[in-house]
Amino acid sequence: MSNRVFCIGNGRSRRGFNLKSIKGRGVIIGCNNLYKDFAPDILVATNHPIMHEIYRSGYCYTANCYFRDWVTVPVQKFDSMIQGMFPEHRNIKTIRRDGLLIENQRQGSKEFVVHGYKNKQTNQTEVSLSWCTEDKVKNLADIYREHEQVDWSTGPTSGYVACKEIAELKEVYLIGHDFFSIDKQFNNIYRGQKFYESDTHISDYNINKWIYEWRRLFKWYNWIKFYKVNRENYLNLKMNAWDDCKNVEYISYERMETQTRSLP
Repeated sequence: MSNRVFCIGNGRSRRGFNLKSIKGRGVIIGCNNLYKDFAPDILVATNHPIMHEIYRSGYCYTANCYFRDWVTVPVQKFDSMIQGMFPEHRNIKTIRRDGLLIENQRQGSKEFVVHGYKNKQTNQTEVSLSWCTEDKVKNLADIYREHEQVDWSTGPTSGYVACKEIAELKEVYLIGHDFFSIDKQFNNIYRGQKFYESDTHISDYNINKWIYEWRRLFKWYNWIKFYKVNRENYLNLKMNAWDDCKNVEYISYERMETQTRSLP
């Protein structure tokens, strides 16, 4: 396996960049909805509804995925668990009828993964459930270095998967990890899609969290070189919190293209 990784975020700075151009130049690790447009070597997701949406698509049967809190439960516990999440409903049938249980086809499965969450539009509890068969999903908890990582965002988590899982890794390229927005709109290619914020959502709501998590990663793996790749008009947006991270460099797409033509 290559000792170079491209970590693909979904910031709008990567719009127009042909991801196929880096195929074969290193391992490609993507985040969340990227699978809808491009198949990375590894897909990482930490948002529970998005994880289940990915699973329902069938993508996990052929592609390597890393999901948060992905713990299977035997089928014998199905009724009691779901009923316990909706005590005001008389039975599973009414829960399904009211659209509160979102699930894939069971197809003889003997185990499932389930997560509950609040629907932001309706303020109701909803449950996503995936009936599991033979898949290629790994539980992120099995590779965490510190407990705090259970709350890490998807982008930094994808970087951690790279550092933890790719043998003899030497360099990581961060593509589409923008942090900032230059037009005050929510900076994500998939904004407005299901389980994503809308255009009107504040643009920088998680910046400090993301920056801190990446900084932790840079410090843990200080022998690995990290390149933050961006368009020319983003290159001057540097993270003050990373100033003492000597293994981080800001480069353009053009430079990345030149220096990744051969393996490190």
